[in-house]
Amino acid sequence: MKTAYWLQGGGCGGDTYSFLSSEFPNVVELLRSLNIKLVWHPSFSHITPTEHEQLIKRILAGDQPLDILLVEGSIICGPAGTGMFHTKNGQPKKGQIRGQVSFWPLFGKQ
Repeated sequence: MKTAYWLQGGGCGGDTYSFLSSEFPNVVELLRSLNIKLVWHPSFSHITPTEHEQLIKRILAGDQPLDILLVEGSIICGPAGTGMFHTKNGQPKKGQIRGQVSFWPLFGKQ
């Protein structure tokens, strides 16, 4: 089974609405048919903020496999490539799972 993490980027929520409005197949059928486990989605995951932080740490450490990163919206890189216009816990959100994504060089390294 593949795992997926839904990262909410800057300035968008339309992808979630479209995803949840799908009728054929519905969201559950789609994920089952593709053999995907959605480990996190900001709108309907039911873990506590502490558990979410632990999940992120496991992903970054390589203890939680991550096969698919879904990015909703944009990845904010400003100002000057720092990503500090969009942060979580004082850190740029663009770096949240940089160690687990093969396309990271597109965004530069910190």
